[in-house]
Amino acid sequence: MSHTCTFISLLIFFTTSVDKTKSTKPKPCLTLTQFERIDFMKYTQHNLDKLEDILHQSEYVVRYERGTFQSGWCLLEARKIVVLNKFLDTEGRINTLLEIIPQLNIEFDKLTHESQKLYDDVVKNSALIV
Repeated sequence: MSHTCTFISLLIFFTTSVDKTKSTKPKPCLTLTQFERIDFMKYTQHNLDKLEDILHQSEYVVRYERGTFQSGWCLLEARKIVVLNKFLDTEGRINTLLEIIPQLNIEFDKLTHESQKLYDDVVKNSALIV
């Protein structure tokens, strides 16, 4: 039995088992978190601001601080404070917020229409990563 990786759209890799006796469905062999996050937005200050707006509209406070962050961020859930490593560049900040936002309790009804669409995109893309 041999395994081959085939490139599928959206940068998702699957492995297919070559076994003539039984049919198999493709299985993930490399997750996006191991390879590369879906690039559905450009790494600009404007897009960073739009992601921060989602948090602000749900009454989260975003702070950039120095410290020893294992993953580049810290969440104080009880106080609705998201602390990001201040030494991250714009790309790092965007990727970190894309990782954090789906984990938070975002109040969808408080978001503007534009923020609701962006939030939906972020959640959908995070589901593809896991």
